[in-house]
Amino acid sequence: MFSNFFGTKLYQDDEKLKLSEVNELLKSDTQANFHWKKANNLALVGGISALANLGFVVIELTDNKPFENTDNNTVNLIGYLGTFAATIVFSSLSKSEAKKSVLAYNQALEKKTAFKLGPSEKGIGIAVTF
Repeated sequence: MFSNFFGTKLYQDDEKLKLSEVNELLKSDTQANFHWKKANNLALVGGISALANLGFVVIELTDNKPFENTDNNTVNLIGYLGTFAATIVFSSLSKSEAKKSVLAYNQALEKKTAFKLGPSEKGIGIAVTF
């Protein structure tokens, strides 16, 4: 799993996985699928807040008389800073949830060996069962 500014790249055995392949793999584990869906929802909210941020920038740039109405500048500045902060928060939470989903999937793949000591079914003694 490699994260960059534009998203997360996932690999399996040195081969890059497509998004559809990742979705199919993560459906097999409920905890990994939960985190993956949560990551996708947070990424969607982050994208929407980024578009809102872009909207505030466009409004500020197209304002013909920026110094006549100072209340408008304050609202735009608050909107710009708020959506910028929301974009950063939701994007980082999305990457965190994606990382959790991959870790949960990988942890489910690990074979856990367990054995129990119990009474022997045939005769007297202790038996180890796997």
